[in-house]
Amino acid sequence: MSELPVADKRHITNGIPLPVDGYCDQAYLLQCQDASWVCALTTGKAREGDKGQHVLVLKSNDQGKSWHSPVALESPEGPEASYAVLYLTPYGRIYAFYNYNNSGLHEVLREDGGAWWRVDSLGQFVFRFSDDHGATWSKERYEVSVREFSCDRSNAYDGKIRFFWNVGKPFTSGASAFIPLTKVGAFGEGFYSQSEGVLIQSPNLMTETDPRQIQFGTLPEGERGLKAPPGGGRISEEHSYAVLSDGSFYAVYRTTDGWPACSYSRDQGKSWETPQYKTYTPNGKRIKHPRAANFIWKCSNGLYLYWFHNHGGSVIREMADTSPHPIPTSHQQGNPWACYFGRNPVWLSAGREVAVGGKRYIEWTQPEIALYDDDPFVRMSYPDLLEIKGEYWLTETQKTVARVHHLEKGFLNKLFTQFDSSNRVTEGLVFSCDSNQTQTGQVILPKLPVFCISNADREDGRLKELRVGVTLTFSFDFKGKAEVLLNSLNSHQAGVKVEIDARGQVRLQMGDGRRISLLDSGPDRVAADQHHALTIILDGGPKVILILLNGALCDGGDDRQYGWGYFNAHMAHLNGLGCAEISPRVDRFLLYDRALSVSESVAQHRFFGCWRK
Repeated sequence: MSELPVADKRHITNGIPLPVDGYCDQAYLLQCQDASWVCALTTGKAREGDKGQHVLVLKSNDQGKSWHSPVALESPEGPEASYAVLYLTPYGRIYAFYNYNNSGLHEVLREDGGAWWRVDSLGQFVFRFSDDHGATWSKERYEVSVREFSCDRSNAYDGKIRFFWNVGKPFTSGASAFIPLTKVGAFGEGFYSQSEGVLIQSPNLMTETDPRQIQFGTLPEGERGLKAPPGGGRISEEHSYAVLSDGSFYAVYRTTDGWPACSYSRDQGKSWETPQYKTYTPNGKRIKHPRAANFIWKCSNGLYLYWFHNHGGSVIREMADTSPHPIPTSHQQGNPWACYFGRNPVWLSAGREVAVGGKRYIEWTQPEIALYDDDPFVRMSYPDLLEIKGEYWLTETQKTVARVHHLEKGFLNKLFTQFDSSNRVTEGLVFSCDSNQTQTGQVILPKLPVFCISNADREDGRLKELRVGVTLTFSFDFKGKAEVLLNSLNSHQAGVKVEIDARGQVRLQMGDGRRISLLDSGPDRVAADQHHALTIILDGGPKVILILLNGALCDGGDDRQYGWGYFNAHMAHLNGLGCAEISPRVDRFLLYDRALSVSESVAQHRFFGCWRK
C-alpha cells in the first residue's frame, strides 16, 4: 500500500472521495445556477448490476471538497436504476436521464443460448427533474420515447424488450438538446456482443416546463446507429460527443478492435460520415485504446480534452485476414471481463480544430499521464470534466471508490500549448554536452536521483518511494548500423544503456545492480541517414518508461499492445559508471534529474528541428 499523502498530484489517492459505500459508477458533475455542484452517480451495496443498484444525487457548496444532501432518485428496494446523466436548462431546471428496469426480467438471454444475471441495461429510458438546484426531485418519473432500430427487432426478444444504456453527457446545439444512448442488439462474450450509438433529440427540452409535453426523436435517420469502422467488430458503444465551431458533431466511442472509433455529422446527427478509427491528425497515425470509456470535452478556450488509455486493449477477436491492421489474439481468454482491463494510467490529449477540404476536423497532441494508481490492475473509468473560470476538475471511479480531482493549471497549459511550443527545457537540467565533447567517446555523468530508499521512520524499514524521475535527450545521426548512444552500465549492471539496433529500434536497459528493466521502441523506428531527436522519460511516479522519437510518443503501432512500459517499482537508482561511453554521432546530449512532461519533450524536439506529426 502507498503511504498517504502521495507527493505526486496525479496519484488518484490525492483526489477527494465521494461519500458512497459500495459499488459506485459514473460520478457526473454539474454546476447549478446558484454556483453549487450536483453529482449524480450509480451505486449499490453489492457489485455492479446486482439488485439494489440505484441512482444517487449529491450536493456540494465548496467545489467538491465535501458532499451532502443525498437523494435517491429510485429506491434501492425497487427495480434497478442506473447510469444517470445530467442536463441543465437555461432557466435552471436540472434533468437526470437514466435506465429503469421495469421489465420484470431477472436475467437476459445470450445469443449462445446462455443467460446473464445483469438486468441494468433494459426497461425504460426515463428522467426526473429538479427545480431547486438538485435539492429535491420530481415525484414522478417520465419515459423518453426511443425509436426502434433494426438491432432492437433482431435481439433475443424480437424487440419486445429493448436493451440500452448511456454514459455520454447530453449537449446543446442550436435550439435542441441531444442525449446520447447506446443500443444493445445482443449479449454474449464480454456481456454486450453487439452495440451501436444513437442520439435522442429534443427540440423543446430547454424551454418546455411541462414534462409531458417534451418531444423526443431518435437519430440518425434510418434503422442503424453509429457502428465500428468498416471491417471492425460488432461493438460500438459509450459514445461521447462535442459540437465543433461550425456546428458539426464529433463522436468518439469504444470498440474491441484496439482503437477507438470516431465520426463527424454535418447535419445535426441526421447522418454521419463513414466511421474511422481515431487518429492524431486527419488520416494520420491511429490512437490506441482498449474497450473502455473514452471521452471528449470541449473547453471554453475552444480546444478539447480527450480521456483514453493509450494501448491496444485485451482484444477478444481477430480481424479478418484481409485487414491491413491485423489484431493479435487476446492473451487473457477464459476471463469474460478480460476485455475491460487496462484502465490505468489515464492519459489526456488536447485537441484543436483544423480545416481539411472545407470541413472542420480535430487533431490531437501527444498524450500525457493525468492520473494513475500504483497497482496497474486498478481500473479508472467513466470520468467527467467540469470547467469553471479556467479551473478544471475530473471525476473517475474504480467501481468502489469515486473521486474528484482538481487538475493543475501548469499541466493543462503545457498540454494546450503543445501544438506550437518550441523551446529548450532547462529546469532540472544537470548535464549537457555537444559534439565537441562527444567526439572524445566519454562523458562524466553526475549522480542521478534515488528512486526509493529504506524508510528510516519505520522500524521495519520498508520501502519509501520518492517518486522522482530522470530524462535523457539525444540528437544524433543514424547511418543504419547498430549504434550505442550512451552506456553507463557497470559490472553489476547498474546504470543506463541506450542503443539503436540495425533495424532502427531504440533499446533501453536500466538497472541498480539488483534489478534490470528493459524496453524497446518496437515498430517506431529510427530512419537511416537522417538526423533525429530521442527522449527517454523515466517517470518515477507511475514507474513508466516513455520513448519519444522526433516529437512522437512510441505506442507500439499495430504490432504491439503497448509502446510504453513499466520499470521495476523497486528500482533504487540508475547510478553506474560515472564515466559513460557516448557515441560520436551524438551531437547533443541532455540529462535531467526529473521526468520531463511529454509536452516539454515535444517542444524541445521541435526546437532542435527534429519533429514529426
